[in-house]
Amino acid sequence: PQNMSQYALGALLGPQGPVALALFHVPDPQACAHLLKFLVHPDWRGRGWGENFLRLCTRLLRREGIPGIFLEVEDSNTSAVSLYLKCGLRPVALKKNFYGTQRHGLAMSDLLV
Repeated sequence: PQNMSQYALGALLGPQGPVALALFHVPDPQACAHLLKFLVHPDWRGRGWGENFLRLCTRLLRREGIPGIFLEVEDSNTSAVSLYLKCGLRPVALKKNFYGTQRHGLAMSDLLV
């Protein structure tokens, strides 16, 4: 099992509970962080909370010396892809059948790789 200290969890809390959660894997302090999960509560979607929270997470990671982030997202998840593009991530590769047959992953990064 991987060392749990290699993970960073962020939560944005509202008056009724979580608004958004982010889970990053940070294998090395000089390596890019891998965004494993990014969730925004359905009641808070489309109101800018996800974008602001992801920007905050990336600023905090950079403050700790992490040079950037990367992630995979299902290419048909247009809302998530749009959010990531707004936050400065760019597509770097298409991963065929990454999520299953005919369900492709889009690798994205905020660094030129």
